[in-house]
Amino acid sequence: MTLDQLWLDVGQRLVEDRAKIPGVKFTLHFIPPAGGEAEFSARILEAQRLPTVGEYVHLRQEGMTGTAYFRVVLVGTTYKESASEQGAYSEEAIGVLAEYVEGPEGSMSDEHQNAVDAYKIRGLAVHREPPWGY
Repeated sequence: MTLDQLWLDVGQRLVEDRAKIPGVKFTLHFIPPAGGEAEFSARILEAQRLPTVGEYVHLRQEGMTGTAYFRVVLVGTTYKESASEQGAYSEEAIGVLAEYVEGPEGSMSDEHQNAVDAYKIRGLAVHREPPWGY
């Protein structure tokens, strides 16, 4: 076996192993700009990773034109004590708190645009997602 064949074999095994790893599950909770009570939540059933604080998250809903834009402000994990082993804990839930932000002009869903407009009318500063540059 040549070195090139060995690397191809290792690479193929990594791809196969990665396919066996279950995705990350978490709940996104959406809050008004600058904080407040969560307005709604969405369960993410499979993701490659957790979003990080400061990252922008985009949601597209089935049958809806446009996108909803949010910025992650907090990531938290809840652990529950084991019933069988005192002092041992297991992960129970992961929650990601994200605030509404304004997306690129003309790309927001009507529902998201209405929410952003309502926040502005209430005097809340709604951040705009920076342009991606491509």
